[in-house]
Amino acid sequence: MILEKKATLISVATVLLGLIALAVLSYPQTIFASSGDRIKNNHQYVANNRQDKKTRLSDDEIRQSFERFAKAWMAKLEAISRENSKKIRLEPLERDGVYVGRYVCYGPECNISIKRTGSKETPYVGMIYYSEKQVLKKGPTRQDALNDPGTPVEEVPVTEIFRYTKGKWVY
Repeated sequence: MILEKKATLISVATVLLGLIALAVLSYPQTIFASSGDRIKNNHQYVANNRQDKKTRLSDDEIRQSFERFAKAWMAKLEAISRENSKKIRLEPLERDGVYVGRYVCYGPECNISIKRTGSKETPYVGMIYYSEKQVLKKGPTRQDALNDPGTPVEEVPVTEIFRYTKGKWVY
């Protein structure tokens, strides 16, 4: 009985979160979007550069703060990628006598966008778009495989959503 209630609550919470995400992502006031290598400053404004009453920051200042946040976020993911590369488990392939291993790599390229939410508590949401890549390393010896720069074999697009609350960007 208790498990059934928990399952129902989890289902309801999942549906509500999905609806909230859909509402936020479909909100029409994109104030900034970028694309290209790393974070490019190719600005596409829908709203004019007005000041938000709650934060007292202009759209330009919000954009700049999210760009700094996104660069820091992507730097963390690059550090994780380097660690993943170092911790790769290499297995010998019996038929070829080659050592192979895979690891997960993120970015470093990303795109970002910022949208107004209409909420006083969370006036903006920012999205970072990047790729999660499965990288294959191989070589005739373990050391050669470790030194191999790797070849991306699978790429999955990732969208992370952050909210601007109490003057800062939050995951």
